[in-house]
Amino acid sequence: MIAALQALQGRAQHEPHHAHDAHKAGVSSDIKAKTETAQFMWEVLDIDLHPELESQYGDKVPVLLAHKDGIKVELCHHFMDEKKLLTYLRQEAGS
Repeated sequence: MIAALQALQGRAQHEPHHAHDAHKAGVSSDIKAKTETAQFMWEVLDIDLHPELESQYGDKVPVLLAHKDGIKVELCHHFMDEKKLLTYLRQEAGS
C-alpha cells in the first residue's frame, strides 16, 4: 500500500497542472483531473503501538483511512483501491 501511495503521489507531481500543458503533453483531461485531485498527505502508524487501533483494524492491516474534521473514513484495506481514493479526494476537493 505504501508503494501504491508513493506511486500515486509521484504521478501527481509529474503530471502537467494546467489544461494547456496537459494538452501539449498529450495527457487527457481525465488523467489531469485525477492527478490534480491526488494531492494528499499520508503517514504510517504502527498499530502494534496503539492498542485501540490494533483491536479495531488488526485483521485489516494495512488499512487506508482518511481523516477530516475528526471523522475517520476507511477507504480500503489489504490492497490499495486507487479508484476509491481518487473518488474520495475529488469529493473533498469539491466540498
